[in-house]
Amino acid sequence: MMSKACIDCGSLSNGAIMVGQIETGSGGAILYACITHARRRAQRLDAPDWLAGDIAKFEAQEAAR
Repeated sequence: MMSKACIDCGSLSNGAIMVGQIETGSGGAILYACITHARRRAQRLDAPDWLAGDIAKFEAQEAAR
């Protein structure tokens, strides 16, 4: 698995979670965050509907390890 940089703190993590996307006419970008910042982003009013579910799935997988 490839490390992703957290959009908020810059830390590299194999457990980074997708927290958003930016779409443009010719491409875009995927935004990742470490679990700490993903949780904070999930509490925001403008958080994507799917983010809390993705965090729950990630935490369940980590707990199963």
